[in-house]
Amino acid sequence: MVAEMRELVLGGAGLIGTELARALAARGHRVTTLDLKHGNDLRRPLDPRPFADCDRVWFLAWDTGGAKYLEAADQQHEQYKNNCELSLRIFDALARTKNLSSLRPRNLPVCPTHTGRRS
Repeated sequence: MVAEMRELVLGGAGLIGTELARALAARGHRVTTLDLKHGNDLRRPLDPRPFADCDRVWFLAWDTGGAKYLEAADQQHEQYKNNCELSLRIFDALARTKNLSSLRPRNLPVCPTHTGRRS
């Protein structure tokens, strides 16, 4: 039996984050998600409590640009800036809570049929 873990999914309302949060909850883990779609702008100063109260952090939050960047090369600088700010805030929150070890992969849920070999 796997012990309950406290999981923090950054970008938990995205395509991958939603499925990851669902899979972790199905395994009996306590899941907290932070996502811009739910009002958590990770580019702004962050409340460190969710970072201190977790065993593992899943860093899936990222500005992928979307349609607004496809034909607007002048907007790509804003995308890069957003991602740098996002990373800075997240790693700052982890450092302030002394929880940088929560990013180390351990006991990752993987597809049971995946062998890790390429054909």
